Amino acid sequence: MQKRYVSVMILCFIFGGYFLFSSFYQARAFSLGTGSGVFPEPPNLPNGFNESRLNRVARQNPLTAAIPLQIGGGIVLIIAGMSIWYLTNEKELKIVKDYVTNSLLLPEEKTVLKELKKQGGQLTQKKLAMETRLTKVKVHRVLNRLEEKRLIKRHPYGSTRMVVLEDK
Repeated sequence: MQKRYVSVMILCFIFGGYFLFSSFYQARAFSLGTGSGVFPEPPNLPNGFNESRLNRVARQNPLTAAIPLQIGGGIVLIIAGMSIWYLTNEKELKIVKDYVTNSLLLPEEKTVLKELKKQGGQLTQKKLAMETRLTKVKVHRVLNRLEEKRLIKRHPYGSTRMVVLEDK
């Protein structure tokens, strides 16, 4: 995983957690009464003036007006961190899988898989023998091993068989 992705992901988790923790702490302090009464009451409002609840809360303690924004920001940051982790982890797993697969395959198996990838993931067994310049018997044996390793599947296709790469 690249260092910049890791650092951005960690910052997302840290700031998201901080926002959530601080907003819940502020909400709890306000609900217990320790956050109210900090600012003096404003002068009497003229008749007909209806002050919104948010303005009343903000006047009592301006920090409590930001609680919904902090909660939303914290949730967004944590989701962003999880998304970065998922995407980079998926790329890493694919790279590791390809490396392990290639290191455990025989040269003929690599040749057959390379040709299948080149041809779009599927090819007839007869055409595969012609393209790889291996004998039909050799291709049959290689395909048996690849099928045991669950890297390919074969389906009947006329007098031959269609070889299809697995999507895993």
